[in-house]
Amino acid sequence: MVPIWFSIIVGIAALILGYLFCRGSISRVAVLSLFSVALIPLLPGFTEQRQPQIIALILVTGSLLCSAFVTAKERHVSPKLAFVWLTTISTLSFLTVGMIETDIFRLLVGLLTATVMALAIMIGSAASPRELATIRTMLSFLACVAAIIAIAEFVTKRPFYLYTEFQVPGTTYGVFRASAFLGHPLVLCVLLTCVAVLNLSGPAHGSRGGKIFQVLSIALPLAGASASVSRSIYMFVAAGLLGILLARADSDRSKILAFALAAAGAVGSIAMYFGEGFGQRFGELSAQDQRIRLGGFDTVMQITTGHEIVLGAGPKAVAKAFSNNVEGVIYGTVDNQFFTMYAEFGLIGLALMVGMFLALIQGIRSPTLGSWHRSFVLGAIPCAVGFFLMEPVAWPLLSMVFGIGVGAARTSHKIADTRLGTPWPKEAPRNHVQMHA
Repeated sequence: MVPIWFSIIVGIAALILGYLFCRGSISRVAVLSLFSVALIPLLPGFTEQRQPQIIALILVTGSLLCSAFVTAKERHVSPKLAFVWLTTISTLSFLTVGMIETDIFRLLVGLLTATVMALAIMIGSAASPRELATIRTMLSFLACVAAIIAIAEFVTKRPFYLYTEFQVPGTTYGVFRASAFLGHPLVLCVLLTCVAVLNLSGPAHGSRGGKIFQVLSIALPLAGASASVSRSIYMFVAAGLLGILLARADSDRSKILAFALAAAGAVGSIAMYFGEGFGQRFGELSAQDQRIRLGGFDTVMQITTGHEIVLGAGPKAVAKAFSNNVEGVIYGTVDNQFFTMYAEFGLIGLALMVGMFLALIQGIRSPTLGSWHRSFVLGAIPCAVGFFLMEPVAWPLLSMVFGIGVGAARTSHKIADTRLGTPWPKEAPRNHVQMHA
């Protein structure tokens, strides 16, 4: 284990360097944020969810959040939503597991939840179209690397880097599920599907090499998502395509990208089926799987009484109740983000989460968004669908993707073009912008 003091030193250094390096550039903030939340948990000594890892993540993302706030202020971008999330989740965490009940680790988890989402919202709100293009490129690169590793994992039937219990194959059917360096197959599936939808709905790269990269950034992530052997991939892809249709993007599409989507999905799914992956996974719909999700409401109602109805029982409330053998709690999760938010942060947190979810959905058809901002909204749709199957906010990388989408949905593109000191690049008229869906 890495000592806590080492994490503090790393965090302070990141606070100083991050502020100096990222000030004035949201794209730099975003790139460092994405790579930090993806790679810090992989560092030796940080591969367990313990205090040193959480402290390092809080300090690094906190420093980047400070830089993002300063840049947003300079650009006259309102930080209201990010500030509301940060203060609400932090305050509720302090009240529940800092004062009413003292649990330092759970308190740190709550602070990390508050910091990461607030940072992501600020990135989505303050980024210019040019900066969003840079963010998409780096996010696509990260996803393509993860996809290649996932495919290699599926072929070799062994984890690339084993550091969570979720990477161990099930004992009943023995189906291996790739997770690359993300620690969980479903997390991998959600992230890679989000990136594929983001690239499918976003403006095209101008150069030939850029277009080839864009095709690969759709096909590779979908193949990697298939290697996770997650049953939900069909739901995520369908939700992303439905979002693109509802957005009424331009009809001038690139057929090769549409073909890449269909081919990657079909080939990946068929390959996994004949590899006895998906076939066995669909056969795994056990009674316990159903009890976890169908009994989620009863579980959270069981562990929230009195003041907990309003304030919640604190971060990781369901896992805590399970470890304490609370009657009625049959598993350490409820596999539903809304139920989890209610259990952890009460009606206040649930209302905030529902508001952000609706803000993202509303952004699909918002008339004030440009094509770049709308593509990040659409890219977050699979993550939003994952709210009903897992807890994406508990995974920093997925929280980043969702938060950037929410921030982008709350940005008025027409106003933002005029309020920056340096004008944003003008986009072509809607009937000439080449978008892919």
